[in-house]
Amino acid sequence: MLTIDRARKLLEQSCRKLYDSSELKAIGSILLEELFSCTRTAMLLMDKNTLLSAEQEEQWIRWLHKLAEKIPLQYVLGYTFFRHHRILVAPGVLIPRPETEELVGWVLQEHHASEALNILDVGTGSGCIALALASELPHAQVFALEVSDKAAAVARENFLGCQKDISSRLNLITGDLFDVSSFACKMPVIDIVVSNPPYIKPGEAVAMTPGVLDYEPHGALFVPAEDPTVFYSGIASLYGRGICSRGVEIYVEINPLLWQETAEAMLRVLPAGTACTERRDLSGKVRMLKLTVPSHE
Repeated sequence: MLTIDRARKLLEQSCRKLYDSSELKAIGSILLEELFSCTRTAMLLMDKNTLLSAEQEEQWIRWLHKLAEKIPLQYVLGYTFFRHHRILVAPGVLIPRPETEELVGWVLQEHHASEALNILDVGTGSGCIALALASELPHAQVFALEVSDKAAAVARENFLGCQKDISSRLNLITGDLFDVSSFACKMPVIDIVVSNPPYIKPGEAVAMTPGVLDYEPHGALFVPAEDPTVFYSGIASLYGRGICSRGVEIYVEINPLLWQETAEAMLRVLPAGTACTERRDLSGKVRMLKLTVPSHE
């Protein structure tokens, strides 16, 4: 039977060509915490010669096979964490990134004291943005728009797993951003729009890892090379469709390589006088934009 120490060594042997030693150590700790249903502190205190049960050993081997196939750790486990929330994920649903947590943090920073708000999360995916906003803005009604049936199913499961006072303010809507008639009648006038739409140009794929390219949904990652800001124009156009209130604020995560083009594309659609503010992520890249429509045109 395997000991904890031997299990770690098997992980290193199986995946050393895919991850560096520090990544493998972190992955091993996460998997062992899941395997023993314990905290990180408890795992650090556990004897490295502790034996895995037969069931645990079988599970460990299954995980190693999946990791060796370059399946992302989050899909192997079936969940990840987003602003301290445990979020279910599955192949076909985008894995939330730390940059998206920064986007949510920006919204919360500016609206933590706000009263009643109607918020629209465009392209909700796993529902991580909508869930985080609903949990931290107790007076907000959050509407999560998603076109993919697979992603919508995961988002629904995440919403149902929330506390009742949060889930009661989460509204999942299946619809297409480019077909406003498919969802406009299902929501009130929106005060804040938030979105992490597809923004990676096909040519950037060469720098991406096989785990992302082989398992994450390309529809949630890539944009047409000939029109890389198409989703941002679509989001901005919601204002002209009567969905958004005057003075609506639109927060979007963007491709740092295209931030100026993205801002220009959105401003072309929005009313004159709309303010645009950019924000850098922790790595110093312009990763987010906020568009504020004037209250009076």
